[in-house]
Amino acid sequence: MKDPTGQQGNSERRKWIAAAALVVALTGIQYAPVFLSGKIPFPALIVNGFPPYAGLYPGWEQRPIANIGDLVTQFFPYHALVSREVKQGRLPLWNPNVHSGEPLVGSTQAGIFYPPNALYFFMNVKRAWALQLVLERLLASLFTLLLLKELGATRAGAVISSALFAFCGFLIAWQGQAISDAAVWLPFICYALLRLHRNGTWRSTALVALSFAMPVLAGHPETAAHLAMAGLVVAAALTLARSTGGISSRLRFVGKFIIACLIAMGLAAVQMIPSVEWLASVHRSLSIAWPSLPFRAILAFVSRDIIRPTNYSGFDIPEQAAYMGTILFLAAPLAALHSSKRLSAFLAACVLGTLSIVYGFGPLLPFLNSIHLVGIKHSRLILVATFGLAVLSGLGISAIQRWQPNSSARWKPALLCAAGATTGLVMIWLTSDRTQKVEETLSVPHNIAILLIVSALIFFARIAGRLSSRQFGFLAIAVVSFDVLTFSYDFLPFVRANEIFPKIELFDRLRQTSGDPYRVTQLGGPYASNAEIVYELESASGYGIPLERFYRFMEGGGRTADDGVGPDADSLMNMKDRRVDMLNVRYILVPSADPLSAVLRKQTDRYRMRFTANNTDVIENLHVLPRARIVPASRVEIIESESDQLARLRDSTFDPERSVILSKDPTDGSREAGSPQGKSSVTWQQRAADSFHLKVSAVENSILVPSQIYYPGWKASVDGNPVNVVPADFAFMAVPLSAGTHEVEFFYDPGSVKLGAAVSVISLLLTVVLMLRRERIEQP
Repeated sequence: MKDPTGQQGNSERRKWIAAAALVVALTGIQYAPVFLSGKIPFPALIVNGFPPYAGLYPGWEQRPIANIGDLVTQFFPYHALVSREVKQGRLPLWNPNVHSGEPLVGSTQAGIFYPPNALYFFMNVKRAWALQLVLERLLASLFTLLLLKELGATRAGAVISSALFAFCGFLIAWQGQAISDAAVWLPFICYALLRLHRNGTWRSTALVALSFAMPVLAGHPETAAHLAMAGLVVAAALTLARSTGGISSRLRFVGKFIIACLIAMGLAAVQMIPSVEWLASVHRSLSIAWPSLPFRAILAFVSRDIIRPTNYSGFDIPEQAAYMGTILFLAAPLAALHSSKRLSAFLAACVLGTLSIVYGFGPLLPFLNSIHLVGIKHSRLILVATFGLAVLSGLGISAIQRWQPNSSARWKPALLCAAGATTGLVMIWLTSDRTQKVEETLSVPHNIAILLIVSALIFFARIAGRLSSRQFGFLAIAVVSFDVLTFSYDFLPFVRANEIFPKIELFDRLRQTSGDPYRVTQLGGPYASNAEIVYELESASGYGIPLERFYRFMEGGGRTADDGVGPDADSLMNMKDRRVDMLNVRYILVPSADPLSAVLRKQTDRYRMRFTANNTDVIENLHVLPRARIVPASRVEIIESESDQLARLRDSTFDPERSVILSKDPTDGSREAGSPQGKSSVTWQQRAADSFHLKVSAVENSILVPSQIYYPGWKASVDGNPVNVVPADFAFMAVPLSAGTHEVEFFYDPGSVKLGAAVSVISLLLTVVLMLRRERIEQP
């Protein structure tokens, strides 16, 4: 005899698989050009708008782009560096291409240890970029679907909740950045906690650990902190929730949650420990109390215009992007009718609390700022508010689908829908009042109002009994799909792969320049910041949080800012000391149309024109110092105070070709001047991102000074024997050498990464053991 319960279970399973297939299909539609024509979602205009690319793509469609330049200046270049090095059998922990060298693993943004980024290890970087964006959307969709299933939502409610979250303004506007990579794990954190509370198994404990670790590995500590805060709130609520198991069940949940948090910290240690080391070394204040968004920015929930830095309604994108679909205003209020009033009330309280933080009303933001959470921008908790609204909407859809239409109770859902629709229409009217002319048809406020009215008609038809539960679910999904896909599609323009950091003569010629390694710097903005990473050049400047040591070295002698350090026009034209020369800056790249090029070329004692290519002049610095120089030990200047060292470096009488500044004597007193025969020399044998190998011939006891920023973790060996690396000339590193010929190797081998990796491996093994463990399911 057939088991009807088993058949029913299989049928239900198939229906949920179909729901999952539907949310996968929505992602497929959004990124259809990736699969149909091989195009890549990327803001190539930001790259190709610079002088070297002028005329390269005649007729190329230009359009506005939101303030998402970090995709071009940080995230894509970092992935390109990792992809390039891994394919050569090396995992890059150091970035040699900008800021005269800086740690790559500690600065987090590269997300080296984030599992989805493994795509860059074996695929073409541009293809991996596209597929990683697809994967990001899939994770957000499927995790939300899984959570709503756990909450007992209907399939239509789960699909709509998934669509509202995965295609919301926050995730779409931040896509491709570490902030979005981390954010997509929020629904999985909630799911894992609910599962642990429900069954209390060690497998669920392991899932909680994984869910908390992934946002940290994704590379955005701020978002990881926000997700951890949200997870703690959910865990606290579950601890206080009614349980048939009594106090013992609650204690088991709390105990396993604490264990999960400890394992999560272990899993993420390979990223966390180097990041702590990096944070202690960078020039950035971590005590900034960031302000809230202006309260008027709450109107962004009805603004579909997100393709401009400041949209037609005056909202800054991506910081203030918040659109989620007009159905939100009808579905979220209906969560009040859901069978679990406690769940709906908890979610509503979380949404209200996070909105008060984001938009600055109430006491929560001042309270959080008083804790000094290392400069976190709490306005980005809009992510948590968005997620809470998406879940409320899914519960509201489920409630109205399960609701039995009858004349005596219709007033409740009708009143809730009317209140929500009125709120939405008022917000649209207020937005319209501050909106200038909008070019995109579906971003015009009155057309957004039409979308809301269409949604309202479907809801009121269900309330009136004109639509069955299935018909209502089908129409609601159709409206939401149209809404979110037309909103999110092409936010990142789809371009051909060869339009992304295209091959051009300028960079080809610079790479082919023979001789010892050298650095470049740019003036006048000839190309996008950090493009050197993609084109395999090395620069003394860059975009990103600089190391404090490099920042102080350049003060008064170049550009110094929280988002980048390097030579500037004033330092190059009016140079009174040799700091720029010490950075091994051989070539200065300037737009040919910039008068600065002619000014530099007139200083014939210092500069000469090397060549012109792609509307860019390449000017050679004739006084550049080599990447690695040898200074006689007898010419060491011992200066203990760092401020005195910097003062000496700024002194025009200091000659780095003949002298070196150290804080203490590394030569055991062997600094007497000898009678050198011949000339010392350095021959470059091999170079990689994390290491370089030199053959050095020293005619007397000397100090070898590579033009490489001193940072914890750099080690050296001379003729195979370890030697201490010491700071030299404040910013660089050095090793002592005796007279003779030596094989010298420098390599970045940070103990912070080793320790983090060891802890993470042990934690991963423990997680696998817990996942494989068989046990009896405990019922709370």
